Amino acid sequence: MTKYQHYGMCTRLLGLTTNPLVALYFACEEYGDVYYKGIEDEEDVKIQEANGVIFFNRKYSVSTNEINIKIISSLSQIDLSNDNTLESILRKLTERQAISKELEERWKSKEQFEEFINIIQNNYIVIPPYNNERLSRQCGMFLLAGCFNFVYTESISESSIEKGYKDLREEFDRKFFYIPGEKKKTILEELDTYNINEATLFPELEHQLSYIKKKKNAKSKASSEFIKFDFNDIKQKIIKTDIEISDNIIKDESFKGAVIIDLSEKYHFDIQKIWGFVEEWVSIIDWNRKESVISRFKVEIQRVLLENGFDKEHAKNESEYISDKIIKIASEVSERSEK
Repeated sequence: MTKYQHYGMCTRLLGLTTNPLVALYFACEEYGDVYYKGIEDEEDVKIQEANGVIFFNRKYSVSTNEINIKIISSLSQIDLSNDNTLESILRKLTERQAISKELEERWKSKEQFEEFINIIQNNYIVIPPYNNERLSRQCGMFLLAGCFNFVYTESISESSIEKGYKDLREEFDRKFFYIPGEKKKTILEELDTYNINEATLFPELEHQLSYIKKKKNAKSKASSEFIKFDFNDIKQKIIKTDIEISDNIIKDESFKGAVIIDLSEKYHFDIQKIWGFVEEWVSIIDWNRKESVISRFKVEIQRVLLENGFDKEHAKNESEYISDKIIKIASEVSERSEK
């Protein structure tokens, strides 16, 4: 029955867990959009992901009475739509080896039948053997619901037993944990860092693949349209990049002039601070090839731009432009000097 319950069949079992993080995971599973009315104004309606709830009980006592569990489990499999007298039901339970012949005879009597009725009208907490990997990963346990109605007649043996239903809310503490629908995604992401996710709670292959797919989709970016690479289009750029830059480029007045003119035309603030960092940068050996040196220069330029009113993203993009432009000007000046 526990295996059937875990794989979606209707049973008299309510799945529980002893792990609060597992409970939180299931409370945060996507349910779908629902309508919520305002507390003060019913006209104030909003549509959002359904809120989650975690019910708990600190005082659960696990049932160790194997006979009680056998009786409820067997009754749930017996057709009670007809031939459902107490005498008939007890006989069927004996045939299924859920109870002994001695108990059958005892519970048919007027003096002892109450004991049997109490058993079938109670609920039981059951921790099954962890011979199911999914059950083990979810730290699973079950609430086995009795809820069988006893319809009394003047003859005890002819009184009938019927399947019933009830709200099991009273089996849990009056307090509960409330999960706002809009917070579910964030909570699931945090649970993932604790290794509580679909892949760890559900060992089946389809759940493993589903988890991998979700993680991949969350990280992947939309693909751009395919454009075949044209080598001829960048041939000149490749040639310029391969040009050796003069070691004394900083002493070349044409280099300084070209840089000052370009920066002055593009930026409407005092660019002397930027030029100071350019001087420091190009004085370093292989300044245009060392990524660490280039990165440090870009950081300094970003700080200058931020001081002059640029936002963070704009400053980052402009520092890329300036570093590339400096290298290009240095390459062009060095090329002219060699001719």
